[in-house]
Amino acid sequence: MKINRLYFFLILLILNCNCLIISAQQLQSEMDLSVYSKGTENERTDFYDELYAKTMIREAWSPVKWEALGTDFETECSRLNLRQEFADADSDLKLLRAIHKFNYARKDRHLRLKATREYMDEDRIDQAPIRFYPDLSDETIVKFFVANLSQHVQDLGVERGDILLSVNGISIDKYIDLLSVYLRYSTYRHMLIMEAPKYISARSDIFGPELQQSDKVLFTLKRNSNGESYDITLNYSNPGSIAWLYKPILERDREDNLVDELYYEKFYSQFGFEQIFDDHLNSALYVNHNKKLALIEWYHFEETREGVEDLISAAQLNGVLGYDLIVDATHSGGGGNSALFLQVLSSTSFKTTFGNVRVTDNEFAQANAQRYNSSVKKWIMDAINSGQDYTDNEPFKLRLFPRGSNGIMKPAKSRFYGKIVVMFFTQGGSNLDQFAAMIADNPQLNIHTIGMPTGGYSNTWEWGEDIELPNGSTIEFEWDVGHTIRPNGEILEGNPAIPQEIIPFTSDNYETYFYDLILKCFDYLGRTTDIQSVSSKDVISDFKINNPISDLGLISFSLERNDYVDLKIFDISGREIATLIQGNLTDGPHKINWTPKELSIGTYIVRLRSGNIIKTIKFINCL
Repeated sequence: MKINRLYFFLILLILNCNCLIISAQQLQSEMDLSVYSKGTENERTDFYDELYAKTMIREAWSPVKWEALGTDFETECSRLNLRQEFADADSDLKLLRAIHKFNYARKDRHLRLKATREYMDEDRIDQAPIRFYPDLSDETIVKFFVANLSQHVQDLGVERGDILLSVNGISIDKYIDLLSVYLRYSTYRHMLIMEAPKYISARSDIFGPELQQSDKVLFTLKRNSNGESYDITLNYSNPGSIAWLYKPILERDREDNLVDELYYEKFYSQFGFEQIFDDHLNSALYVNHNKKLALIEWYHFEETREGVEDLISAAQLNGVLGYDLIVDATHSGGGGNSALFLQVLSSTSFKTTFGNVRVTDNEFAQANAQRYNSSVKKWIMDAINSGQDYTDNEPFKLRLFPRGSNGIMKPAKSRFYGKIVVMFFTQGGSNLDQFAAMIADNPQLNIHTIGMPTGGYSNTWEWGEDIELPNGSTIEFEWDVGHTIRPNGEILEGNPAIPQEIIPFTSDNYETYFYDLILKCFDYLGRTTDIQSVSSKDVISDFKINNPISDLGLISFSLERNDYVDLKIFDISGREIATLIQGNLTDGPHKINWTPKELSIGTYIVRLRSGNIIKTIKFINCL
């Protein structure tokens, strides 16, 4: 019996754990799945050798990155015994793991396997109902603490701030070392902040048996309150089914939509800022006229020319160009035009970032050069024809300047001219690295920076190639083919700019970290605020519900200040049942009468959120 080609394609994807893209030309409608070949040991070894040789001749290595990491690609491949792992990969899953480990051995945030990246997406993994964040007060020590948890885990006696000692009996420093083999990062700090928190309490098929995965996970913790050690065993479940007790902090990313749409508007409003502009692509502008302060939340550096023009027009129209300015770049995305934004913050001329491209593999470089405009193509072809290993350093991707330019940019005619402070954090896009580096390497701009270094993974391009695997499948494999050059002449990848005022993210300040950054900005700009600190005990008190509910549900709580509040009901699996309040409330006591007419008998959760604080109560409906 013939199998429909599309139907067969779907079956094969499932059997291969949804991970390998199958070359349609290689599918035979009458193929017997039982004889589907994984390739011989020699074929897999040859495949590794081919991949290794192409990587060595194409990759634009960053010596400064490898020095900071204390290793290099060749050492990683040898340490992980990857050639032998490829030889022994007699199943698709084993081969997939080997390819991932090879890919991540290059320590490059940009480089993902296009055909297999679903394995590392958050919705493709199982998650225990607990999340850990790193304490970076001493980056020579691997330290993680409980940052979020479900009601069930809290009922078991776990508290926020408790220290993680081990996972499945593996000490946390060793566990991070094992886990990091499957993570994409260019700086160790970036891995600790942006990658490890997603996966310490997660399970994925792509993780090897050295991580001792099963249906349950054992954590050994130390109480922050008294130093006692204790064990807790938790089941893995679908991440979407977990009802977290607290609002995410490190996961506050606009692009991933992990926070509510008005999160930032409500966040800034607590400091007296009112939004006066938002283009929903590049930036939003806020103003506090009483303090003569403006604040820019920068989203992305992609459509920057038009975005900057619209931003400046809004600032001019509202009379705030002369106000002192806070720039929140803690969660900005990538793109390629950060210099255009810096131009409207500059009081004097400044030097932009440069870039180059590795062309040692002439045929590969020449084929990829055809994708670009004539200026970029000629830049690459001139280096190939001259026998160079790299192109000459030119202004970044030739986006804003012609070849041969010195990369000096003059201030914009219409610009902000008050005192300026910029907030950075170790997340965001790679172009954020360039923005931070241009500020740091042009001290004449006199722009103050606070927070933490950015991710440090900016490069010029990633070029890919479809490669056939020994099992007959294909993947698109990528190489980082060029350096971003900081204005000071250093390679940027693995070498991010350091803020003038470093504020480490720690177990003591994580709840208020981004609040504290803005308070530091107010401090630097010589302003006072009505907010001194933000913590759960300051915002919500006396949160109660009559429990169990047999007729009328009375929910009461008190707010210490005016704030935006939402009050919702969830079932025990985390599914939202009802929204009781969603809007601004005044300070003081509040009572809500609610009749759960539509609910069946069982256990539910009422969740109250105010500002950065979330509180929950489990209750039983007897109606």
